[in-house]
Amino acid sequence: MTPQADLASTRLVLTSLQEDPGQQALSAFTEQQGNPLGGRLLRGIATVAPDGKMVFGGAGLQRDDLVALAEWVKEHNEEHEALRLLADATMVRIRRDGTIEEHIEDARVWSAADVRPMPGTLEAAAARIARVAPGVEVWFWMTD
Repeated sequence: MTPQADLASTRLVLTSLQEDPGQQALSAFTEQQGNPLGGRLLRGIATVAPDGKMVFGGAGLQRDDLVALAEWVKEHNEEHEALRLLADATMVRIRRDGTIEEHIEDARVWSAADVRPMPGTLEAAAARIARVAPGVEVWFWMTD
C-alpha cells in the first residue's frame, strides 16, 4: 500500500489460491511492478462474508490501509464498475500464528468514498427510486 502513489498505479492484486497455490504468479507480478515509492507489500487472504462484503486478512494491516483502499475505489469505481464490490470491505490483522489481533472496520471511510451500488442490486434500485421527483408516476417491477 503506497498512499503517495499515483492513483492509476496497481494497488490491489487478487489471485486464486486454487489457480496459484504457491503464489508464484503473484510473486512474479509483484517483482515486475517493483516498489519505486517505498510502499508496503501486504500479503494475506481475502474472503467474502455471508453478507457479501469482502474481508481482507493479513499481518501488518492498519486502519490507514482501509482508508487507502476506499480512496482508491472512490477514484476508480466509475470507470471500473467491479471495484464497487469492494465497498464496505473490512480488514482483519492476523499474527503469523493465525491469531486475530484486530478487526478493522469503518463505515465512514466507505460513505466518504461515495461508491455507487452495483447495478442489479437492491441498493441500486433504491438509489434510482430515490432520484424520482415527487409527483412523477413510474412503473417498478422486481422479482427474486
